[in-house]
Amino acid sequence: MATTTVSVSTFKKWNTGGHIKFQQTDDGKVALVWCALCAKHSDKIYRDSRIRGVAHKDLDKYISGTMFVTKHSVFRHLSSSKSHQIATECENILRDHGTTSSSSHTAVISDTNTGNRPKLQQLSIDSAMHKASRDAYKKLLNTAYLLAVNGLPLFQFKTLVNVQKANGTKLITKCDSSAKAREFIHEIAKSVWLKITGMLKAATAFALLTDGSQARKTGSEKEMVLIRVVRNGIPIFVCAALQDVDKYGSANAENLKKAIDDVFNEAALKVNIGRDKYNKGLVSFTSDGASVNTGMYNGLITRMKNDSRSWLVSFHCVLHRLELAIKDSLMKIPSFKAVYDLMVAIYYIFKQSGKLKGNFYNMAKVLDVQVYNFPKVHGTRFISHQKRGLQHLLHNWIVLSQTMEDCIENNKVSNMSAKLRGVLKKLKDFNFMSVCVLYMQIVENVTSLSLRLEKNDLAVSEVLPAVNRTRAKCEDLLAVEVVQPEDLCKPFGFKLIQTGADDSPEYAVEKVIPRSGHMRRNSCHREYITLTMSGLTFIKKAVTTISQIKPKAVAGVNQCIDDRFKSFNEPLFKHMNWIDPANWCDNIEQELTSMELIATHFQETLSPCGFQLEKLRSEWKDLKFTVKHFYEGVPFTKLWNKIFEYRRSEFRNVCLLVEILLVLGPSNSVVENGFSHLTSMLTDRRVSLSHSTMEHLLMIKINNLVWSDKDREDIIESALETYLATKRKRKIDDSPSVSMLGTVQKRKRYDYESSEDSTTTRDTVIVDADSDSDNPESSDETSGPESECSDRDAALDSLDRTC
Repeated sequence: MATTTVSVSTFKKWNTGGHIKFQQTDDGKVALVWCALCAKHSDKIYRDSRIRGVAHKDLDKYISGTMFVTKHSVFRHLSSSKSHQIATECENILRDHGTTSSSSHTAVISDTNTGNRPKLQQLSIDSAMHKASRDAYKKLLNTAYLLAVNGLPLFQFKTLVNVQKANGTKLITKCDSSAKAREFIHEIAKSVWLKITGMLKAATAFALLTDGSQARKTGSEKEMVLIRVVRNGIPIFVCAALQDVDKYGSANAENLKKAIDDVFNEAALKVNIGRDKYNKGLVSFTSDGASVNTGMYNGLITRMKNDSRSWLVSFHCVLHRLELAIKDSLMKIPSFKAVYDLMVAIYYIFKQSGKLKGNFYNMAKVLDVQVYNFPKVHGTRFISHQKRGLQHLLHNWIVLSQTMEDCIENNKVSNMSAKLRGVLKKLKDFNFMSVCVLYMQIVENVTSLSLRLEKNDLAVSEVLPAVNRTRAKCEDLLAVEVVQPEDLCKPFGFKLIQTGADDSPEYAVEKVIPRSGHMRRNSCHREYITLTMSGLTFIKKAVTTISQIKPKAVAGVNQCIDDRFKSFNEPLFKHMNWIDPANWCDNIEQELTSMELIATHFQETLSPCGFQLEKLRSEWKDLKFTVKHFYEGVPFTKLWNKIFEYRRSEFRNVCLLVEILLVLGPSNSVVENGFSHLTSMLTDRRVSLSHSTMEHLLMIKINNLVWSDKDREDIIESALETYLATKRKRKIDDSPSVSMLGTVQKRKRYDYESSEDSTTTRDTVIVDADSDSDNPESSDETSGPESECSDRDAALDSLDRTC
């Protein structure tokens, strides 16, 4: 419960007319206040039909007493509270009749002379019913909140309510349907929007991150809008809306801008921060590299800048840049493209042949070793797919080759024996194995950069250092000179051995693999088995091939990375390095020059916040002194959290600049993560969700990770007050709780007859209760269709040509 106190001397100056009584503490503070007039006539007020919803909360506070003591709240009760107006009317009636006694059924006895706290006696029936129903509705709202957070279908709300009733919880009757769950979720989503609106109004600046996707079944276009804002020195992401672009027309830049602007439009009842705050507070816009977003003349980013935002900083997502750079550079090398085609071919061979897949796992069982599935390697996330595919291929290499030999020799999969011979030929090629190992080394070096750029708290000043470290790692591969063939396969556990005579040598490779199920054990308790694969070819050719490929691959990767990230060499970004204490130097003039340049660029955003450039020098000197003595060695993310939380008033102008730099979001990965949440939530049994319900569920689910326990409590309380502002059911379900255990949830059943060849057949269609019958929109998945057929056919054709 919030507490705000004032001194007794200050309280007595308010002139409350003698109606507001108080209880004081030993140190002369007002600890509790209540309304003597409302306490006197409480039974009549509770029975009055005008008191419902929010008015009940105000009445309860000023009868039992409240510790929130401010002049505004006290005079608001005296001047505009319905309960106080009714109490005044009752007092006037009693005065006119010459009596001062109230009803014989008094809920509160108050000693108005001594100022003691009122003593509660038996409350009226209306008050007790109101409290019980309020508690019951709060439990239902909590249940609906957890339903949305966990991505459960709406029809499961009835099950969750029945579980609570079976455990003895008293809830409101007939409030367990899917329609009620949808109603509760709607109220919670509105409270989430109010919470986000309050955060943005209190913030200096914010950034927008958007991305669009198309549902596979319906083709409807969705645009997700996320906001990056700084809270106590920590950048956080909140989902602002999921816009239905089809409502605006085609997905062009003009309609996308209208959809984004409507999120902050007052009529939309979402994030209503005002037009001025939306224009001046927006400092950054991040999107993917689609031409509709990055077009030079009519792109979405250009339109956002032209809308009176000359200072707007635009970002093409750094993760998209990295993916495109690595894919462009590696797929230009034929040897790496052949590895890629092999992984695609193996994926489809195993997908199409359950018999081959069974033989593979049977072979692993016979050898008693651990093997893994062959994953899909063609898709949007190139780096992570390639790393996982190569890891599994190199781990399963020997088991896969023995499976292919067994199936070909015993004719177990006769319909694809040609493809199996093509795969086996590549597996026996030591030159091909060496290329796979080199490919894996390059992908591993780049993966560390990809993981660093995925961090939610990534700052603009961290991008270039991370890119340069990755370039150095790739160049280190050139320093390792390969002389012997056995050096080529060592990095991933292969050992090349010679089995034949020197005049006609034969070669084999060995690999140590954990026994089946032992990967789950601690490394010191694992047991291993050594597998051998003989009949290797092209041993000597491998050294020459790798010597030619490696310089070309490393140079291509570094060149593509430089081209994709060259925009971060602009002067504005170079002047942002002072935000990290690791970059501080003794030359304070250089740092102040950078800070002044940043302040000048974002002048329109800083002016409404009262930024004072002339105080920047003194504050910066004091801040460096404070960090040196109290926060030395603290990472800059934790440092600014401490400064914002405890010392913001001391370094106000520096904190305004830092907040703008922390708001800038160069990565769009969190938006992709939001679509992943939506895809997992929208299953085949939820294909008829309306857009509004889909948006509300997503708002609650994504933003739940941002809120603290107090934030969640505030959201539920706000939703409860809004929901109870109108007349609602008050009847508590008193049915025996044990009877709930025997109930079975029913679903709608629709029967139809179809006649064929003079035979009547009755089919039954079961419709899930989680659908919105008023909107047949289907949106079970949220990513665009992938052209897998071309990749599959190309990979399989290459194998046939190899055979």
